Amino acid sequence: MLFMSIDAILKLHDEIGDMKLGANRRRQIAELDRVLAQAAPEGLTQACRVKQLRDGTLTLWADNAAVAAKLKQLTARLLAAYRKLRSEVTSIRIEVQVGGQPAALLQG
Repeated sequence: MLFMSIDAILKLHDEIGDMKLGANRRRQIAELDRVLAQAAPEGLTQACRVKQLRDGTLTLWADNAAVAAKLKQLTARLLAAYRKLRSEVTSIRIEVQVGGQPAALLQG
């Protein structure tokens, strides 16, 4: 028979809970990324991604300022698409993630 201290059991329980939260967060981000891929032009979606959804605000990362500017132009359309799936999305925030892709992806 295996014996574990209560502290070890509680620590293991916390680690399992953290893994479940991580998996749920990854699943949520993947779902939100799919909506972005459907609602935005293909060339644009290659240069941006979902960062997080917190307190009703969906944060998108853009690879550069040009991508961020285009996303801002599409905010109303994106918000409508996200609200169809998740009613708790009330606003979209766009951040530029330094070191992203060149703006050439937008051309075409």
